[in-house]
Amino acid sequence: MVLQAYTYILLAYVGVSWARALGILNSNSRLVFVVSDFLSRLTEPALRVVRRFIPVINGLDFSVLFVLVGIYLLQRYLGMYAGHIVMYTG
Repeated sequence: MVLQAYTYILLAYVGVSWARALGILNSNSRLVFVVSDFLSRLTEPALRVVRRFIPVINGLDFSVLFVLVGIYLLQRYLGMYAGHIVMYTG
């Protein structure tokens, strides 16, 4: 549940970042700034760890992709582990 919520937060972060970069959202708007700052504060700790190993390439930041793949793999592992617990205790 928490990992799924973080996935949505990452996707919102990407969406707001792209919308600001493309001029769809007004970067001077206080609301856009507050939302962008909030999302950035939630996502940057995880993204910063990945960026240490995978730098920005030609202006493209793939850290979000790697974090999303990591969340997916963690969810799969936790799902399999929970299935084993139920199987052995039931």
